[in-house]
Amino acid sequence: MTEVLILCPACKIELHGTPEMAGKRARCQRCGEVFVISIPHLHPQPKTPGLDDTIVDWLAEGDVDESPGAQPTQVTMTMDGTGTTPVQGHPPGRANAPQGETGQLQLKLSETRGARFSFPRERLLEEAFRASMPQCCLGCGVEHDLLVNLVVWHDQVLRQDIPALTHSGIPVKVQAESLMGFDGENLLDRLPKVPHMPAPFDEPMPFFLCAKCSSDEALTTAVHAAGDADAQCELGIRSLFPAAAFLGRHVGTQHEQYKKLIKAARYARLKKKDPWRALPPPVRNRIANWFKCGKDEKFLCYVPDSDRGKAEIGMSGVVVSGERIVYFKYGALRQINLTEEVRLRVEKTHERYQLHLTSANSKDCVLHCEPAGAEAIRRAIRKAGGKYSFLR
Repeated sequence: MTEVLILCPACKIELHGTPEMAGKRARCQRCGEVFVISIPHLHPQPKTPGLDDTIVDWLAEGDVDESPGAQPTQVTMTMDGTGTTPVQGHPPGRANAPQGETGQLQLKLSETRGARFSFPRERLLEEAFRASMPQCCLGCGVEHDLLVNLVVWHDQVLRQDIPALTHSGIPVKVQAESLMGFDGENLLDRLPKVPHMPAPFDEPMPFFLCAKCSSDEALTTAVHAAGDADAQCELGIRSLFPAAAFLGRHVGTQHEQYKKLIKAARYARLKKKDPWRALPPPVRNRIANWFKCGKDEKFLCYVPDSDRGKAEIGMSGVVVSGERIVYFKYGALRQINLTEEVRLRVEKTHERYQLHLTSANSKDCVLHCEPAGAEAIRRAIRKAGGKYSFLR
């Protein structure tokens, strides 16, 4: 069968389809946009689709890894030794919300903590809200062999002696085949309430994980002003594509907050795949004046020195590659080979943070940066297989 590429009008990703799909209705696997398929050289003006022309299955991308957090029509849940069973997906979210209105769902973005959503606790009483998690792993975005978990608001636990309730989620021991035919709010009827929780925090809010990801890595929960009638819940999703899918179900894919989150997700993915190319070209050009990658050397991260202004980023700082740490500031160029143990020390002076990097054979390299910058350097050293220690 002939295969053609179909362009999603919202996120502009190329999807795979067949010529027979022209004029039918489809949903983009990545952003959730519903649109009428147009293949210009076959159907210049596709007809308005009727109910019989709706495509049941979602369009699949060629590279699954390129679309973590997508909203598939099927979730495959692991069964004990019997393979997998498909479960129907959630219905589409509501229509696009006005730009200034997010349905009491407030978004906060953090480079280290992902996306955090604040909302009134009364929303936990809404079945549609609790059934709106994207049907993919919240940790890595895969869409197969998923396990059902329930959100745990662990700071609301009535009993502190239950270890499982100290985590952000608990697995649900439900046979996958018993969930066949249930989707959206109907799925909630098949799930138990969270034990030892006061209302409304005991209401089941399912999310999905693969066997490799843990709830504490994928999800965070908190309740602010818990004893107050105006208590706010905070739900954090570290992986940005699943977070965007969750937000899109509430505000639509044309909302500015959704577009902002999708943009951040794409940047984070690019940064993870190619951290050098993720840097703005002017910054790369400035760094290239004092750092050059050798043959087969891999660039891992760059942390600027906060002594410089935004317009001067790249003129100083620290670069970590797979082989070495390169420090440059005010004309002083120093290197630490990752065959040596790197000693790191963070101290706060005059409302600023200083990171000291030393080794047995190098002078002290002092970098002014936030703790997140020190953490980025530590992760890069670890990724390169280097040894490090923190000094107090």
